[in-house]
Amino acid sequence: MRELRYDRKGEDLICKECFSSARNPSDKVIDMKRIPIEKLEPTGPRMRDMSDLVKYYCAACRFKFSRKEDFKFETCPSCGKAGSIRRDVPLSTSRLLEESDDFFS
Repeated sequence: MRELRYDRKGEDLICKECFSSARNPSDKVIDMKRIPIEKLEPTGPRMRDMSDLVKYYCAACRFKFSRKEDFKFETCPSCGKAGSIRRDVPLSTSRLLEESDDFFS
């Protein structure tokens, strides 16, 4: 992003080289909208297997997130409330009513 600049009209982003070469209005500027966007391959920590993650949610703010099962946390990563983290599992009707009773208490 450090290499991009707005063109002279202030409408489109162009690379730094094109910006420098476009000082003369008769010079042509590459239209960024016509350059094909290449899909990037995921790399790094996001490449992990999603099957080893467990889904959780916060009973206070309803924030949903995933962590490894052995990950220890005490507070919600979103609202910071302690003791409000629940494992996100499909609920039966009776379990859903119990959960909602806890929410409105």
